[in-house]
Amino acid sequence: MIFVVDACIASSMGHEDSDDPISQNCRTILMEISNQSHTIAINDKKNASKYFKEWFLIMLWKRRYEDVNGHEILKLRSQIIASIYEYYNTLEDQQATIAIVCKDVHLLEAALATDKFVISNDNKCRNQLSCLMGINTEKLGLANLIWVNSDDNLVTWFRNGAKVKEISEKWKLN
Repeated sequence: MIFVVDACIASSMGHEDSDDPISQNCRTILMEISNQSHTIAINDKKNASKYFKEWFLIMLWKRRYEDVNGHEILKLRSQIIASIYEYYNTLEDQQATIAIVCKDVHLLEAALATDKFVISNDNKCRNQLSCLMGINTEKLGLANLIWVNSDDNLVTWFRNGAKVKEISEKWKLN
């Protein structure tokens, strides 16, 4: 399976000895991806931790990296913006939501080009997308897209074999 990893996961890994719970979860998740022979896709590595960069080089060496750069889906971007204008009444809410969602639209594009699975700690974007999915799931074309936070029992799911049929319903955007 190919997992689209948000840059916030790469930067949250911290140092190998960090005892921060978020860092530990991020490290454990990425180690499970590596140990279980999964593949990753990531667009932005420039703010990644040193530990992530070392891990990423191993993934490159194992040929378990999917290059998703250039998978822009202009139709998706315009449909998201149209849905935002349909959902929100004030210009202020519309602009704020566009800023939140468009910052991470590349994750959606990468997920649609791969196995529809995003690992990100960006709850603002996740929540906004969930609201927009309520308008018209088919219109956005994001049905069955998984957006999971590193603390959503993801470590347990990986340790239990990362079976697609055991994906939590709360991870789905729709």
